Amino acid sequence: MITPDVENPAMTVPTPTDLRLYELALILASHLDDATQEAKMAKIQEILDAAGGHVEQVDKWGRRGLTYEIKGRRDGIFLFVRFRSPSPALRELDRILKLDEDILRHMVVVGEEVPEAAEAKA
Repeated sequence: MITPDVENPAMTVPTPTDLRLYELALILASHLDDATQEAKMAKIQEILDAAGGHVEQVDKWGRRGLTYEIKGRRDGIFLFVRFRSPSPALRELDRILKLDEDILRHMVVVGEEVPEAAEAKA
């Protein structure tokens, strides 16, 4: 349910129940240094923050070889991001990721909620 903003009725604020869990897989160009990788993550965080979402977890798998060449590259830096966001934000996120030449591939899927009991066992 989206609640209206009291000060500005034209704006709406997503409630926690509107934030769906998503997972983003990214393959960055292998020539990027750590500072540039962090800048890419900051841009993703900025997009999600503007939409009322947030990043829950970032897993950096590091540099890996690719099965086939993508944009002339044989290896890339793999990142996996779990985030919560309202669904309209995905269109803007996808647009920004497609325009970035340093992002070789990306994919966003709906994440699965992990029951708390299963998290405690892991």
